[in-house]
Amino acid sequence: MPVLDGHSAAIQIKQFYPYIRIIAYSSLAKLPMEKNNQSTAFDLYCSKDISSQDLITAIDDLGKLAQSDKDQFRRVG
Repeated sequence: MPVLDGHSAAIQIKQFYPYIRIIAYSSLAKLPMEKNNQSTAFDLYCSKDISSQDLITAIDDLGKLAQSDKDQFRRVG
């Protein structure tokens, strides 16, 4: 990414929208972990060789979870 790497962008997005779910979508077979443990910024990791149907299912599942969290956040907040 030109300005931010995906991990930094995910952290900034979640500061403003904590209920957002983020999928790391990479050509790497495995997400490299750095000293700050990148896995905490992403809700799901998918390699680019994932089938279209599996990717659609993952997006749908995380979307439902995000909506549920957003609704709960509104009731509490």
